[in-house]
Amino acid sequence: MERQIKIGADIKRAIKEETKLSDAAVSYALAFQRHGVESQRVRELALRYGGQVYCTLPECETIHDADGKMIQTFRNGAVIIVDKATSEVALEYKGKLVATYHDVTLQMLSLIQATAEELK
Repeated sequence: MERQIKIGADIKRAIKEETKLSDAAVSYALAFQRHGVESQRVRELALRYGGQVYCTLPECETIHDADGKMIQTFRNGAVIIVDKATSEVALEYKGKLVATYHDVTLQMLSLIQATAEELK
């Protein structure tokens, strides 16, 4: 999952002037690619001026079944099966088990989804 704060050009210009940072530094901060104090300040200003955080997720079909499982199928043939009762996740690719994860959090699930999307 990728996160980015979207703002207009006028707000970006105002943030650059206020922070005395380059266009590239502001862009990296807004894309959460830098994590220093200055980047945090850029993100705080962007949100204060009305910026919105957007997330980009892998496209997949998601089914929640009656057995308490969530099944996500990706275009490349990868499948994630989440047992919502135990927080265990199985990652399969072309019908074969690739990995099993235990005590999966939402943040970890995002990483597993990114891994599933990249399998070839």
